[in-house]
Amino acid sequence: MKKYLVIALAIILTIGVSAFVVEKSGREQKPLVSQWFDFKGTFPSQYGDPTYYDADPDHLNPCSGSGIRCEILAPVRTDFGHEGEPDLTSIQQETKKP
Repeated sequence: MKKYLVIALAIILTIGVSAFVVEKSGREQKPLVSQWFDFKGTFPSQYGDPTYYDADPDHLNPCSGSGIRCEILAPVRTDFGHEGEPDLTSIQQETKKP
């Protein structure tokens, strides 16, 4: 009986101690960095497609693109398969062609 009591106490202690251990996520979130992107599409229907945007880190020629939208300021995505693309759900600024 004493043997079972020791085993039960060991199990309870193991569960109790593990309840207070904080697990670290395998992949930490990096802060998003915003950057200007030139819109190179020709129709407003292309606004939602990140392949129609080119990075413009110097922000030198703000209205050289074609279409209504010239460029946007948006966070740069870092998730796998989309690195370097603009996060189109978080557009911070937009310039339009006159």
